[in-house]
Amino acid sequence: MRRAGIRRTGQKLVAFLLVVLLVFPMMVPAQAKAATTLMGKRASASDVVEATAENKKGIQGVEFWTDSSDTEMKNSVHHVYVNLELNNIINTDGTGTPYVYNGKTYYFNYENYIKVFEWRIRELRAAGKIITAEILLGWSDNPEIQKLIYPAGRENGHFYYALNVQDADAVATLDATFHYLADVFGQSDCFIQNWILGNEITAPQHYNYCGSYDINTNVDIAVKSFDLFYDAVKDNSPYARVYVCPTHNWYDNLAGTGIPTKTFIDRFAAKEQSRNWNIAYHAYPRKMDKTMWSKEAAADLSHDITSNFVCAANLEVLTDYIKNTYGSKHRIILSEQGFDAKTLGEEAQAASLAYLYYAAARNDMVDAMIYVQFKDNLGATGAGLYQGLVNADGTDRQAYNVFKYMDGPYASTVVEQYLKYIKPNDTGTPISSWTDDIIWKAAPTLATITSAQLYIPDNQSGPCVQMAMSATTSASADLEYRWLVYDQSTAVWRVVSGWQLNQNILNWYPENAGNYLVQGEVRVAGNTNSVKTATTGYQYGNAINPPESAPAVSGLSSVGIYLWQYENGLIEGGAVVNDGTDKSQLSYRWLVYDVKNNQWIQAGDWSADYGIHYSPSSSGDYLVYCEVKDAQGTVVNTTVGVNYRHAIEAICQMPDPAGNGYLIGIQSFNNLGYYYEMQILDCNLYVQGKDAWIYTTGKCGTQGNTLWTTWQPVPGYYWTLFNLYDASGNLVDQQCYGFTNAQ
Repeated sequence: MRRAGIRRTGQKLVAFLLVVLLVFPMMVPAQAKAATTLMGKRASASDVVEATAENKKGIQGVEFWTDSSDTEMKNSVHHVYVNLELNNIINTDGTGTPYVYNGKTYYFNYENYIKVFEWRIRELRAAGKIITAEILLGWSDNPEIQKLIYPAGRENGHFYYALNVQDADAVATLDATFHYLADVFGQSDCFIQNWILGNEITAPQHYNYCGSYDINTNVDIAVKSFDLFYDAVKDNSPYARVYVCPTHNWYDNLAGTGIPTKTFIDRFAAKEQSRNWNIAYHAYPRKMDKTMWSKEAAADLSHDITSNFVCAANLEVLTDYIKNTYGSKHRIILSEQGFDAKTLGEEAQAASLAYLYYAAARNDMVDAMIYVQFKDNLGATGAGLYQGLVNADGTDRQAYNVFKYMDGPYASTVVEQYLKYIKPNDTGTPISSWTDDIIWKAAPTLATITSAQLYIPDNQSGPCVQMAMSATTSASADLEYRWLVYDQSTAVWRVVSGWQLNQNILNWYPENAGNYLVQGEVRVAGNTNSVKTATTGYQYGNAINPPESAPAVSGLSSVGIYLWQYENGLIEGGAVVNDGTDKSQLSYRWLVYDVKNNQWIQAGDWSADYGIHYSPSSSGDYLVYCEVKDAQGTVVNTTVGVNYRHAIEAICQMPDPAGNGYLIGIQSFNNLGYYYEMQILDCNLYVQGKDAWIYTTGKCGTQGNTLWTTWQPVPGYYWTLFNLYDASGNLVDQQCYGFTNAQ
């Protein structure tokens, strides 16, 4: 175990005693201390740096410190963020550094992992930096490490995993690890002031996987994990703060794979009455390829508490809610956010960064704004994101000088020029101040709403009830929507989603079973007097069935959708109407809503064809909506949700059991004359600017729906690209997988 006292000169006796303890760690009686304790000076209240409007700027990683010779840039940074991964920290073969906790010896990878962080943090602390660390648990093929993953989440393929807070042995190991980390980094000269447990835990599909999207399950895991971590930190580093990390989906459930951050915070806080939790928020824009001030972004942004997403454009939604509901003792740091220079352009990236920083700087609930990365790296660019302040080759982007000077005396000279790039309107008028509202607003218009309909899909089991509106207008115009719910048990109307541009979909989370009225309101953006409403009843919870003696319905009254295919290039199905309907006089219209791109597409205009044949452009979640009209003009409608799968069913990459290197494979759902191809990129060659594509199978046909190859790598970092082509050679589907060969 590393001990700070060993390096202090003139303390030979202390050093000797510490060496004895190193060699004979179990000589310390178990009952003497709950844990081995480091001998350095412990952090005190004087080591805590409180936030001011001038010291909130930070960055993730240490590249700004190690890769830059710009002293002025280095000195301008106040916060530095690092990741600490439990799967790299914990040693399971007894060869690491011993640490005694509750009478049991645990081993940690100090020399080849922790030591590097300790040394670097000590250097940064000496330079006056405030350190934030995020604790993560990634996948490991080591079965002992896998035991630390929540039991239902033990499957490869996710970025990070929820902690196993069910099994006593796993809890004991995690408890010891947390005490060890708080001990190492609770010393004054390498003090971590902000500890974050987990990453984007409101997106459990990718970043806190536990095998379930259930809100109660995820909140329960989060609370138990936080309790364990918080208590360990406070035991060994009592002046540090502990944070929980949601992402920017404030009122949105990420198409059923996430938990709305507001819902999570409310349920988490209800169970965390005795611990002072804090929020490490990710204020990314709604879409990485759209600016915060674009019309597309306005579909999910508002200044209401029910805004689907919260980012720099409406940061006060988050901060005011926390302050007014739970109190200002619960602090907020913006621990990760970035803007893509490739899709937005360098000017928009720089302008977005400045707006975010100034929103944080003037907000008394925010203690830090930490930008996601200093330099582009392969992990991000491989995913299509170019968020660095500098390019991979080290050349500066425009955002570099904005970041460097935005909190200093040269801000007016360097940063103010980027105001002109923020134009949240169709007139092209830029904002004039960093405090201006940047959510897109429509120009005034005389267009009106001529009709409005509301529809709620059947067979929704909750907790999310999804619904949508359709409307027609007197002239082409953008529309704004608002949603209200009337609870018949309380006789109270409540706004569940404020006015939002072109957002005709509502994800509603009823708090209790019961009978409700749901009202949708729609108006032309730019004409607040053009409101039309549509209302329907909804029974949430146990369904109330009609009596068996109910009379048969005559005429068109309902429609259902059946789908026989929603993969391999097509969504196909048909509509069926209630008995007693003259089907010869019916006409049908089909629309498809692309959840990922927030877009309605007409799949079939009014006709006698009761079927849908639609080809989506990519895998994802879709709503299929059908309208049916009879000769008397009666219209009924219904909607079903579809998780559409594209052509690649699975990819595989694993050590070959026969010992021939790596076994790599691709499988499609079927073979429609497909060609299969696998290519491998050497990351080490890529960062050197050399030709990095080192292996390819070429385009190969096969009789089945699977292609396998073997490849013998040398130690290094690689990306495998899996391509699927149709019979004409057109790319049909593509997936990418990164891996490390350490052998």
